[in-house]
Amino acid sequence: MSADLRAGKMKFRWLAFLGLLCLLLSCGISKDELTRQVQESIVETYRERGNSNLEVVNDLQLVKKSKTEYTGFIELDLKDPFDLFPVTERLSVNVIFDGKSFQWTAQ
Repeated sequence: MSADLRAGKMKFRWLAFLGLLCLLLSCGISKDELTRQVQESIVETYRERGNSNLEVVNDLQLVKKSKTEYTGFIELDLKDPFDLFPVTERLSVNVIFDGKSFQWTAQ
């Protein structure tokens, strides 16, 4: 194999490696990871505000609405102090994510 051909292959490999590295670093976190972090934040906020009746989060679904905005819903099981069975509450959730941090609202 000639030296020019080896140098060309090595250059191609470095460019491919650098391209892949740039792609991986610029992607940020996945939608699944964002969903997990938002869910943790909602549970933490719910408990910090004195809502000790939260039993479990059944589901959080987010759909990308725009480059920085996600929308979806969360289902929570809450203890009902007058009943033996949990009450399921479904809230709509909006998330703004700039690639590094997020803000959420639930109604």
